[in-house]
Amino acid sequence: MERLLIQSPLVEDDGAVNHKILLSTYNLEHRIQQLASVGESPCLRIPGGQCLVISPLAFWDYDQDALGSDANILDTLSYSRNISISGIPVTPHMVLAGRGSYEPHVGGGNKFDYATYLVLTFFFPRNACWGPASEHSHWVNTVQNAVGDRGQVDAQMAEAILIALEVPNHNLIVSTALIILCPIARP
Repeated sequence: MERLLIQSPLVEDDGAVNHKILLSTYNLEHRIQQLASVGESPCLRIPGGQCLVISPLAFWDYDQDALGSDANILDTLSYSRNISISGIPVTPHMVLAGRGSYEPHVGGGNKFDYATYLVLTFFFPRNACWGPASEHSHWVNTVQNAVGDRGQVDAQMAEAILIALEVPNHNLIVSTALIILCPIARP
């Protein structure tokens, strides 16, 4: 998977959670989908040919009018509603990064006062460790073309990480899964 972190260039009290940046993100996601649908994008596609993407825009069902008329975006994103994309439940933790609060909230949960980044998560059918590096390059170019001169793209490479997950199982002593988080592209 690839995550695009989108930050507003303007310093505002709500960070990246305002009408202007959400509408810009809507347009960016639409441009990425258009470019990916006509090209050889390596993204995982849903029926209809678009890339599978987890997006904060799902909270408004990708409706620009609903988003534009929402008087309290933070409340909409804070709700624990049954939002899903292609059957994948979507929560604020999946689509917002750098969440915070100006005051401690009783009970915790999804309540927050700002978020620094909006997060778009695109999925790919191949593991980046073994897939061709050209697929990642093509994806980065797709994103750069979609952004154009409207913003700055800073593609970062991640180091491979090995994670061992041990889960007690009543039938077995211990179940173990090894998960390898791989770099997105090889140097």
